[in-house]
Amino acid sequence: AFGTIPRFDQVDIEGIRGVTSDDINYARELGYRLKLLGIARRNPAGLEQRVHLAMVPEHEPLANVDGVFNAVMLDAEPVGRIMIDGRGAGEGPTASAVVADMADII
Repeated sequence: AFGTIPRFDQVDIEGIRGVTSDDINYARELGYRLKLLGIARRNPAGLEQRVHLAMVPEHEPLANVDGVFNAVMLDAEPVGRIMIDGRGAGEGPTASAVVADMADII
């Protein structure tokens, strides 16, 4: 992100192992969906990179990205917030990624 190569040993990562069906149901009752987010943000101290579970309001497009789909949300000036989504798992995306990796090697 931001023209840098991530150093994963410096990324704060919290997974979803402790999430229960009660957590999911409670979030939904409050009008949220639980999503595992990867966040990269530039701040005065440098680059903040983290992965963690977040409650996303159901009315946000990001809340409705499910199944084999992934999304990238960009917030930049002057365009504002943009979301790009597409298949991130399955036969087609995997084949595409393999071909792209092979092209990089060649």
